[in-house]
Amino acid sequence: VQEISQGIILSIPRKGYHPRYASFQVTPFCNFDCASCNVKQIRDSRQEPQQLTTEEVCKALDRLDEIDIQWVDISGGEPLLRKDVPLIVAYSHKLVMKTTLNTNGGIRQDDLAKEKLYWRKLAEAGLFGATFSYDGIGEKTDSRVIELAAFLVNTLHIFAQVRTVVTRDNLRFVKNIGKACMNNNVFYEAVPAVALGGEISASPSNTFHPLDAEGRNEYIETI
Repeated sequence: VQEISQGIILSIPRKGYHPRYASFQVTPFCNFDCASCNVKQIRDSRQEPQQLTTEEVCKALDRLDEIDIQWVDISGGEPLLRKDVPLIVAYSHKLVMKTTLNTNGGIRQDDLAKEKLYWRKLAEAGLFGATFSYDGIGEKTDSRVIELAAFLVNTLHIFAQVRTVVTRDNLRFVKNIGKACMNNNVFYEAVPAVALGGEISASPSNTFHPLDAEGRNEYIETI
């Protein structure tokens, strides 16, 4: 996955000293309440968290375009809670920016067929690809997420990957999740959660159990 991401970045010509990539959090709200999420911590610290209007989002995209951002990742919170995501994607595409979505995959339409129609609408609006968060336990255990990612890759022919934040609770599922993704031509990234340092860092709690030393060794063997 890192090679693919690096390949995308390298395919974008650099303009002066401007960054080529931006992560744009368009909402603080989410349908999940994951203990390790930095946005949750920000959301919980504010009495009345707010999100940008569609017009404000487009103005922010204009500003990113002015500084030559060429790849924007729309995230949150959960961006698909917004009803205007197709408009945001279309506007970003109009600015000739590669546009991706970072989603937990837990926003359901009435059925899977309608969900696929929605993703087709996003692809037709100019979506370049998506990352689906899939943690392997609890609410985020849903084979539908892998099926949606496979639909993006194999039917819509756009980029899709599945990402798991690996903890002591879901480590035993990582190999099977990875196999399911690879069997469907979906890229898979397993990001270890550790108490100190690493890509995902958070203090242990009753609901969040980062990898300990033994868990990190098992993670390395699994990967």
